[in-house]
Amino acid sequence: MRRLSVLKRSDKSRNQTNVVTTDSDYQQDWPFIKLCPIWTTIESLVLHPTPPQKPHFSPLKKTNELCREGLAIAHMVTYWNLVQRLSDLKPNDPIDIINNGLEVAVDLETHGFDVEAIRGRLNELLYSKSKAGQRKDTIKELEKRNYEKLVIEKEMDRLKVEMQKLQEKRKAKEEEIMRLQSNSHIVSTEIND
Repeated sequence: MRRLSVLKRSDKSRNQTNVVTTDSDYQQDWPFIKLCPIWTTIESLVLHPTPPQKPHFSPLKKTNELCREGLAIAHMVTYWNLVQRLSDLKPNDPIDIINNGLEVAVDLETHGFDVEAIRGRLNELLYSKSKAGQRKDTIKELEKRNYEKLVIEKEMDRLKVEMQKLQEKRKAKEEEIMRLQSNSHIVSTEIND
């Protein structure tokens, strides 16, 4: 069960309120004070999907204190955007989109987000894209081989026609030779007579 508790922290000049969300097994220890009123909305979108997200934002300790909350909100929104886009990604989408998603997942992971499912889906898309690329290469190679076969068949058909013409010429020459031999025989007989 979830409960909200409001902690007051005094500053030199004013009071600040820090809203801390607690689950039975989770206590936020973020390196900033939540002042922005949109946290309830963001947390409802990001912290309780499957798997539940428990970011720690510890890398933000290295940034300017005034920027930490805004950067944390940006990471929460980035996580939500990545999850939303993931459902729309398809293997025919450009590989840059998938690679960008993997880079964002690494950044989110350093802030404590559980991105294993996201990484798995993106890697699955990369694998599908790779297989599709191999399939396209195979299809291109098959098309190339079919074209080469067609060229050879056309050449064979041309050579068959040429061969038939040559056979007809040969037959005509053989008939001419037979006629000349026959005439030669007659001429030889006439000469001998």
